Amino acid sequence: MQPLENITINDNWLKDPGLQRLFDILTGGSGEAMVAGGAVRNSLMGQEVTDNGLFTILVTREVSSRSEEQAKQGVPDVSDH
Repeated sequence: MQPLENITINDNWLKDPGLQRLFDILTGGSGEAMVAGGAVRNSLMGQEVTDNGLFTILVTREVSSRSEEQAKQGVPDVSDH
């Protein structure tokens, strides 16, 4: 295994507008969100990222509330991402 300082992560998938919007929704106010799972693994292994698992400190009720608020503003449902 390579030392961490020698690992280069291709972050193009992080620049996806839908993913960035989801981060904006989840991290507003007191929210926090981070990428987890296969996206991290594949990035570290230099493989294509085909899914974006996210972790948030928000409870389900708060994620739903934020999603509903965005839908009222014409933004697609975040649960689709």
